[in-house]
Amino acid sequence: MKKLIIPFLSMLLLFSCSKDEPIDLCAGVICRNGGNCINGDCDCPEGFSGPDCSTIDVPRKVTIKSIKVVDYPSVKPDGTSWDDIGEHDPVVKIYSENETLLWSSTIKQNIPYTKPQTFACDLVLPESDGRYIIRFIDDDGILGSDQMMGWFFNAYGLFGTYSSPLTVGSGDSIFELTMDFDY
Repeated sequence: MKKLIIPFLSMLLLFSCSKDEPIDLCAGVICRNGGNCINGDCDCPEGFSGPDCSTIDVPRKVTIKSIKVVDYPSVKPDGTSWDDIGEHDPVVKIYSENETLLWSSTIKQNIPYTKPQTFACDLVLPESDGRYIIRFIDDDGILGSDQMMGWFFNAYGLFGTYSSPLTVGSGDSIFELTMDFDY
């Protein structure tokens, strides 16, 4: 009987150890923010890093490429028109603290209230994570100007991620910023 058990155990051991089953190195690995597991490590998308892609990277440079004024009040808060002739002369301004960073170069004189209105620009923000003010203004030159709307914004979105386009505002006061990020 002993002669049968030893060969049987040897065969069992030989066949159970000879199978090479592939090991899944990504089993149990969770990659966040759209990262993909490759050979047990997370390959993170641009803007994220860390072992599980949960670290948000701050870009070296943020450039606003265009500003779309999606919606804005068609009349002043008191119900009167922005201009006597019922049209307006819109400009966009962006500030950092007390410094004017952008005054849109194209003033569109006496245009009808069409929405949206897009302003091209190439504005590099001084700080990727800084706080800024954007304003939409009816500029009547020497006759003065009226702020149609304005908002504070950061280049990063609601959840602290850098994405484009960035929507700023709400209700009838909405900007959409198209940006490029250099990491």
